[in-house]
Order: sequence, then structure tokens, then C-alpha cells
Amino acid sequence: MGCQGSKEGEFENKASSWSSKRHEVFGTVTDSDGQVLHNLFGKWTEALYCGHAPSARVVWRPGSMPEDYHLYYGFTRFAIELNELDEDQAKYLPPTDTRFRPDQRLVEEGNMNAGGNHEDPTGAATKGKAQTARRSRG
Repeated sequence: MGCQGSKEGEFENKASSWSSKRHEVFGTVTDSDGQVLHNLFGKWTEALYCGHAPSARVVWRPGSMPEDYHLYYGFTRFAIELNELDEDQAKYLPPTDTRFRPDQRLVEEGNMNAGGNHEDPTGAATKGKAQTARRSRG
């Protein structure tokens, strides 16, 4: 994965996907000449470190889990807050943004039964048009 900032560089993520070490990540940050500036390593489920063990410093840790995380698909507080809708932001979003869907709001507020049973008029209209189009094609 390439990254650019005040210094040109690149980070390579090398995750082991099929072994018992599948959560491990390794990488380097290099300058524009390819010289290694920083070594990164860790587990995406625990922490990311910069430097060389054992003197490396922690540069990232996953967010803490909220008390009722099981109601929110096991998401961290950060992940839950990504989909929150505040009034100021809502003014700039299109009306089709999923955060405006009543069923979506109910689920995000932890009311899974009501969210699952809620009929969305926009969704129903779209579904009806798709079914009509399929029938007309034969």
C-alpha cells in the first residue's frame, strides 16, 4: 500500500492470511530513494509498533469495546460512531444516504427486531420496479 505525506514514502503490508500468524503485519516506511526510515510490525488485533523489538514504541492500538458491543455486531466504539448522524452533517448528505433509512436507524440503536421488520417505502418501490422490469423481459 502506498502512502504519501510530507515525506514521500511507501508502506508495505505483508499479512500472513492462512497461517496461525494471520493477524501479524509487517511493513517499512521508506523515503523517495528507497531507504528505510521506519520498521512497523505487530498484530492488527492487538497493536502496531514502530522500531525494533524490544525497544519499539506503540503507534496504534484497536479501540476499546463498548459494554453492549454484542448489540452492534462486535464493533468498536470508533466503528459505531462512524455511522452516527449529527444534524450539521445531515444538511450536506444526499437523501439516499443509508443513515436516513428508518430501518437502519432502528438497528443501529440496538432495536434489531423493529429494524428487521420495518418496511422502507423507498426500498419497496425500488424492489417493485425491479420485479416489473424482470417480468417485462420475460
